Amino acid sequence: MDIQTTSEKTYIELYYLAPNRSYPMRFNCGPIIGGPLPKDSERYYLKISDKNFTNKFLSKYKKLKVSDKQNDFDARIQGLIHFPDKTDTICMNGIKEIIINGINMQATEDFSSLVNN
Repeated sequence: MDIQTTSEKTYIELYYLAPNRSYPMRFNCGPIIGGPLPKDSERYYLKISDKNFTNKFLSKYKKLKVSDKQNDFDARIQGLIHFPDKTDTICMNGIKEIIINGINMQATEDFSSLVNN
């Protein structure tokens, strides 16, 4: 897919926990069901379909490289990246660890900053 010409069907859904908030349990990279969350959920939901942001996100996303580390971490951010022909899953602890479609990736400061802002 050419990231300069994202389709109208390309969008991102993010599910995240409030920053700097403590929880009595760890969240893992379990299954994600798309769409808004119930009102009483601990997590927040954000759907992004803005082409400028999506293009910037995808350009950084496509540059991520596979990591040798296989760490389990507290998944503060989970997401679905919807393409016209497939959907990728992403799971992050916020800064250092990223899992895409079940594969550990090397985090980059550019990508982490974009997602966390």
